[in-house]
Amino acid sequence: MSCKSSESSVALRGQSAGCEPAFEDHYMVLQDIGAGAFTQVKLARHLLTGVEVVVKILAKGASNFPFLSEGDTMVGLDHPNVIHLFQVMETENYIHLIMEHAGGGQRWDLILETDGMQEEDSHKMFRQNLGALQYCHQKSTVHLDLKPENMVVDARP
Repeated sequence: MSCKSSESSVALRGQSAGCEPAFEDHYMVLQDIGAGAFTQVKLARHLLTGVEVVVKILAKGASNFPFLSEGDTMVGLDHPNVIHLFQVMETENYIHLIMEHAGGGQRWDLILETDGMQEEDSHKMFRQNLGALQYCHQKSTVHLDLKPENMVVDARP
């Protein structure tokens, strides 16, 4: 599951700031999706399979130590309403969490675009959220920042 790079170069390439050559040997960054205090989030394509993935890039550093264990936490989770972690790629300066791409955007955007949600759809999503939270809590995992901006929508029907 983890792939520790022997790549010693830390020079970053153009548009892919935060991605080191060891990462770019396997993935092509398609676009930036977002950024947080300690992370960059990018849409990428696996070069061998062509599968689109989301890559969360964490810069290593003492100030973000609590976030560096996110991969260890996610690796044990397997639930239909929790994003799957495919791979953790660690290089000298970064940790790349390669995750499932749901494809439907953020829940917050869906709410804004549709002028709210129908009650039936809202109930369905709420039940999915509760099921995922219950599962995570049973696995001793707690999400510390639950909000619609941090939830994604599956593009599959």
